[in-house]
Amino acid sequence: MPETHEKPAEQLSQEARTVLIVDDEPIILKALDKFLSRFNYRVILAEHAVDAMKILRETTVGVIITDYQMPMLSGLEFLNQVKKIQPLATRILITAIQDNETVIEAINDGEIFRFITKPWKGEDLLATIHNAAQKYELSRRNHDLQLETQQVNQSLHQKIEALEQQKKQLELLNRSLKDGMERAVRLCVRVLETSRPVPGGRARKVQVLATAIGKELRFSSTDLHDLSIAALLHEIGLVNLPADVVTRSEAGLEKLSADELQTFRNHPVFGAELAGCLDDSGGISAIIRSHCENFDGSGFPDGRDGEFIPLPAAVLAVASFMVKSKRDMDATLAEMTALSGKRFHPEVVRAVTRAISTLKALRTGSRQSLLLSELQPGMVLAEPVLNTQGTLLLPEGEKLTDASITLLVNHDRISPIQGQIYVIH
Repeated sequence: MPETHEKPAEQLSQEARTVLIVDDEPIILKALDKFLSRFNYRVILAEHAVDAMKILRETTVGVIITDYQMPMLSGLEFLNQVKKIQPLATRILITAIQDNETVIEAINDGEIFRFITKPWKGEDLLATIHNAAQKYELSRRNHDLQLETQQVNQSLHQKIEALEQQKKQLELLNRSLKDGMERAVRLCVRVLETSRPVPGGRARKVQVLATAIGKELRFSSTDLHDLSIAALLHEIGLVNLPADVVTRSEAGLEKLSADELQTFRNHPVFGAELAGCLDDSGGISAIIRSHCENFDGSGFPDGRDGEFIPLPAAVLAVASFMVKSKRDMDATLAEMTALSGKRFHPEVVRAVTRAISTLKALRTGSRQSLLLSELQPGMVLAEPVLNTQGTLLLPEGEKLTDASITLLVNHDRISPIQGQIYVIH
């Protein structure tokens, strides 16, 4: 074997530099051990296939070299078995036959990496083993990368599943919160309708008008939601006032004494505080608190003006004015236009003009008297529905649903509904 000063194994990992040599001739083993050790290879020797199998089950190697002619197992049979134990190890066969078709076929099928013919040249042997060690190194890195990729993919899959589960839980929580809020809002509206029937009876109509204007102004879904709830609850603060004060305020604030007027001017504050129990974001409360402010700053309770008034609150102010007005539509619109820039936000007034068709349908829509059996979901009540004791069952402007129709039918069986049922069509 020729001398060489190269140390090709230095750049390889310890596993890649570990070479198992199997040969039943001790002289061959000793020669190969001495040769490869000079180039920083870690050499493990075995004279029999059984010993080699035991070694491979305990030690990871980068290269396996075996003689073709072996007792009990041929070199190819041995390498075929060790492939199952250490599939990444590079397999080399030593043979004295150069044109062995079986060996060549094994190489082509990928069963072995190379074969070395006897007698071999030291440089050729070293290059072959070094290439075999490099192949192991690449195979090991590729294997580790695949495992790492699988672990990352598995981790990502688990995280995606966890996120999906969290998403479902959040959806359930949001649905539960939304349902809870809707129930609370319905309860507040019912309290207002029963304790202060006039303001309570117009709350749903104000909601419809305010939402229509908000859509004309292209409000976001969040602003529309807040405006819709605020419209239903904007006069909830009136439950804190004496009933006679609320009744006289309907005829004009000039009917109130100075003390009563001061109390009345605080109802948006009290209403905002009540709404705050349902509104973590504060959007609904802010709208309710500012819905009595005027564009020129002459309103209450804070005297805000212009752009300091939340736009949804300015919309609510117009919607409330439209519903409360006892004039016809044209006169109401004319008065509202005259107050543009003073009491009302000019942009909101312009939006009302664009939404005039919606407003007319609600203010002047034709009414029709129907039997209970003729009611359909989606119809809007033109008048409040009361029982014979005068208790409010459903307010004017209520959009009928399957549940509300069932409520009326069941209630009529126990306590007959008073008068006719009118809907807008």
